[in-house]
Amino acid sequence: MSENKNGKWPFIGGLVAGLVSGLVLAPHWRGIAKGGIKAGMRAGRSLKEFSEKAMEELEDVSAEAAAELAEEEEARQ
Repeated sequence: MSENKNGKWPFIGGLVAGLVSGLVLAPHWRGIAKGGIKAGMRAGRSLKEFSEKAMEELEDVSAEAAAELAEEEEARQ
């Protein structure tokens, strides 16, 4: 089995970076989490509004198509 040429240094570097970022972010985790949740809620609301508008538009197009189809069928008779 071949050993990593760099040894354990990448692991130790990642461990140190994780610990440092954890110490720096620990006092602010609640605000960071709340900000992420709020952003997700805003995105969800925007997506809901968009999908409601799209469904309304599809309903209008469907009604128009049904009316045109009824007119065509009536004209054939």
